[in-house]
Amino acid sequence: MSQDRRVDSYDRGRIEDVGRWKDWAKHKPGMWAFYLHRFTGLVLSFYLVMHLTVLGTGFWLGHTEYTEIIHGLESLFIVKLLEVGLFAAFVFHALNGVRIVMFDMTIGLDVQEQLFYLSIALSFAVVMVGVPFFLL
Repeated sequence: MSQDRRVDSYDRGRIEDVGRWKDWAKHKPGMWAFYLHRFTGLVLSFYLVMHLTVLGTGFWLGHTEYTEIIHGLESLFIVKLLEVGLFAAFVFHALNGVRIVMFDMTIGLDVQEQLFYLSIALSFAVVMVGVPFFLL
């Protein structure tokens, strides 16, 4: 057999894969959950690498210079907003991860959309409670 049977039975065409991205309104909540989970995972991964890099600079800068730089960064409002965003990404990623684990255990499969909306609502509530701690 030199021919692949999957290609014969399932030909998607040349531009179908690209075409599905252009109409965002047609995506269902499950797909949005997938996109947000991947995006927040990438944000958290990027932050982890950046965090370890900044911590590593403390070894060659020295304690006093490193402390001055960190205190200077912490006083900037934009850094505080980025911390709130990081917290929001973490909370949503964690709650959506719990939702995914529930599905793996076949719990809540019939209410997937409602659980997605619940994870967004809980994420929003937790972040709003945490905002004053970041902005003080």
